[in-house]
Amino acid sequence: MNLKTSVLVIILSILFSSLYAQDPDTYLYRKMDTSKPLEEYGYANAEGKMIIPFGKYPYVYMDTMKTIGFVRTNNRGIWAINTKGQELFRGFTLDNGPDYVQEGLFRMYDKRGKIGFANMLGKIIIQPQYEGAFPFTDGLAPVCKGCISQKVPNGEYDQWAKGKWGYIDKTGRVVIPIEYDELHYSGKPVDGKIILKKDNVTYQFDMDSVYSAVPVTPHLH
Repeated sequence: MNLKTSVLVIILSILFSSLYAQDPDTYLYRKMDTSKPLEEYGYANAEGKMIIPFGKYPYVYMDTMKTIGFVRTNNRGIWAINTKGQELFRGFTLDNGPDYVQEGLFRMYDKRGKIGFANMLGKIIIQPQYEGAFPFTDGLAPVCKGCISQKVPNGEYDQWAKGKWGYIDKTGRVVIPIEYDELHYSGKPVDGKIILKKDNVTYQFDMDSVYSAVPVTPHLH
């Protein structure tokens, strides 16, 4: 690498760092009002001005909001908001809280109840279009068309039933066709393999080469 190239790389690095740098003065900080019988929560800016007033939301989930945060509403589920207090979209609920961020993305809903993926800048990366979806693992996520949510027998959790499953990458591109009946282990790879079932035949996909399916066994366990 010559001197001119080295200088250009340094300049570009500084420019990109400046472009995406977060200013702590724009952060919001969770505040709690304990003067009432029930605690109320809100967010204030670095100067102490309340941006999200106490009591607007029953609960807020982040101590410090750098870009977006998650709040619980009275009857509309969990929502993502920005540091101006604007509601962006409804978040996916997991373990009574917002969905975990995995590989930079988390699940969200649109007004129709379709699931997509967004990032912590509040940008929707994969448009909502699925009835079911699990988080990303090693760059891939299982998604479902036509599935329905139903309670697990004798349990408090929901599960997806029916519909067809496949996999997408982090650009939203379908890399395994959405035509399979069942996932193995909620879609998590096992020893580097993705396992799906269709018409009572189990198919195995190598994570390094997901474009070819190889039938392996007639049943899932």
